[in-house]
Amino acid sequence: MSPTPPQPSRSWLTAVCVLSILAVGLATAPFALLHAGRLVVLTPGPPLRVWAALLGAALLALLLTRRGVGERWRNLLLSLALGGLWVSCRAMPLGDAYLWRRHAGDGVVTWSEMGSSALYALVARLLGPGAIEWLSPLAGIVATWCWLQVLASLRRAGEPATRITVLGDLLVWMGSGVMVTFCFGYVEHTQWGVAPLLLACGSWSRYPHAALPGRAFAIGASWLGLAAMMHAQYVGLLVAIPLLALANVPRRGLRAALLDLVSGVIAVLAVAAGVFGLVWLSGLRIVSGHVHGGADGQLLMPFGALLGAEHLTLVGLVLLFAVPALAAACLVVLFSLRTALAGVRGGGIELLAAGYVAFVVLMQFDLGWPQDVDLMVTMSAPLSLLVARLLHHGLDRAHRPIRSALLLGLFALLFSTWSIAGPLLRPIDAPVAQQNQPGATLLLTGRDGDQVTLEVRGPAGAPFVVFEGPPSPGYSGFAYSGRIDLRLADKLLDTPKVAAGTLDAQGIATVRYAPRRDAGGALLAVQAMVSQPVASQPRASQTSPGPVSVRFSAAVTFDR
Repeated sequence: MSPTPPQPSRSWLTAVCVLSILAVGLATAPFALLHAGRLVVLTPGPPLRVWAALLGAALLALLLTRRGVGERWRNLLLSLALGGLWVSCRAMPLGDAYLWRRHAGDGVVTWSEMGSSALYALVARLLGPGAIEWLSPLAGIVATWCWLQVLASLRRAGEPATRITVLGDLLVWMGSGVMVTFCFGYVEHTQWGVAPLLLACGSWSRYPHAALPGRAFAIGASWLGLAAMMHAQYVGLLVAIPLLALANVPRRGLRAALLDLVSGVIAVLAVAAGVFGLVWLSGLRIVSGHVHGGADGQLLMPFGALLGAEHLTLVGLVLLFAVPALAAACLVVLFSLRTALAGVRGGGIELLAAGYVAFVVLMQFDLGWPQDVDLMVTMSAPLSLLVARLLHHGLDRAHRPIRSALLLGLFALLFSTWSIAGPLLRPIDAPVAQQNQPGATLLLTGRDGDQVTLEVRGPAGAPFVVFEGPPSPGYSGFAYSGRIDLRLADKLLDTPKVAAGTLDAQGIATVRYAPRRDAGGALLAVQAMVSQPVASQPRASQTSPGPVSVRFSAAVTFDR
């Protein structure tokens, strides 16, 4: 990526976007802080210790890097060092991970995630189904290099890339919630749009100051189109194409801005056609997939609920987890608004960052936390770029006490984020596997000594039963899915029951469990069965002896 820094730009777009982002962050922060316990249980477990050790290795690599080493090579070195973090921690599969694994093996591609699901299917075909587990760390390495390179291209000509600013950048990026989606074993699609989104930021940061502004605009639009082909949620950011062209009419002129807009639209359509053509030629089977809405089936929040305390709390929690350094950036800007805004330029980045915040505010997440964690955080990369630029003012120009306080604050935010993410991760030598059927989810949400906290999710009011399954080495597929009489479940499976009951009005039940070993020393799996509630039958008939058709199944296995 060419390190041609743009000239300072103080367009109305930059100011409106930055001020809007800061306003949302400041307005929702109090709600998030008052309800921080709703994120996930704060348990700094083994993943946090692994992360801390490998963070030390990355910092050592940074300190040992000589000034004469090119910035690209240093960024590559840091990207590879951080890649060790994602390979060292296994992410718990959430949401539809089981479905994507099955699709990859069957050569199935969905319309809404055509690019990334085709990537999984082709890798599974060439290297075997197990190879797709390693794709998320690879996505993390590529995305980290893109993030550092774009940030370097945003510096003014002659602006020093000191070690303290690079350290601050590293802490901002590592503290972002998108890191969870790069861990080993996270088989989802959204993380594959992060790198193209960052490359769009890099191209648009040079527009319209590049020697060929129209070319820079079209390249940025094509990268954004590729991100949209990786996952449909990025389609919402395509509105940035006409808005960016419109905002630059005073600088580019109406005719040139319209030509830029046309070239951007053509670039997006060309990328979509190219991806579809490659998928079609590869012989992969395209299926419709599915799109979820909220409890009412709608994708967007009802207007009347946008300012409700519950929704503001969710927005604050998502922003706190996605880019926790936003809080520090707000403080820096409040101390010196004009100087801080002068250091931010490249209206495309501000527009994409504001688009992400608008997405969090307007979107009605169907599965909630933590099943939708990838939807909530992966589009936050432009916001983390913006926050890093705002913090450069404090790290480069502030007095030593303020600079030290900022670094300590970033360290605290980093470890706070990873303590929150701890329940979603496990060290690679102690993996946990989760398998779900549509309609049921079994999550490992916390650990306290030898006990774990499990969360069963399914239809509201549905009967459920949790029991110990076979040893994890022998567990494969959905051994007990299908139609099973719940009253005979213990006899059929010949295994102790852990818990049974009825899911609450939100379709959730919490179960405490201490993993046990069988006679051979192998850890037993935990199986959950959730039946479809029958509205026409009395509630008592669903729990009394009698056949109940089990439609949904889920499991968590403890491999070692």
